[in-house]
Amino acid sequence: MVLTIKRYYKGSDQPLSSSTEGSGVTLQCSYSTTNSYVILYWYRKYPNQVMQYILQKGARSNSGYSNTAHFAQERFSSIAEQETTTLTISTLVLSDTAIYYCALRPTSLHSA
Repeated sequence: MVLTIKRYYKGSDQPLSSSTEGSGVTLQCSYSTTNSYVILYWYRKYPNQVMQYILQKGARSNSGYSNTAHFAQERFSSIAEQETTTLTISTLVLSDTAIYYCALRPTSLHSA
């Protein structure tokens, strides 16, 4: 079975690129804030499930801060810069198939 992770530009149904099982992928997210103390969050969501926390990464004046969920410590990493953050997943596996979100604030993990 082949896993394909596709990255889409917001508002488009055409993928920018895709990755397959066993390879790696880097997702990028842009943000805007005047706050100097920034913490960026990455989550993923499987169909019909609540959001799953992956990691958080400090930026700007919080650049030394990071916290990663136990399941993500070996294959997930992040870089946070002045206006962008990336999430890199190495050695993709089928269970990585999900919708990935970045956020400037903690996000509720419960369904509405």
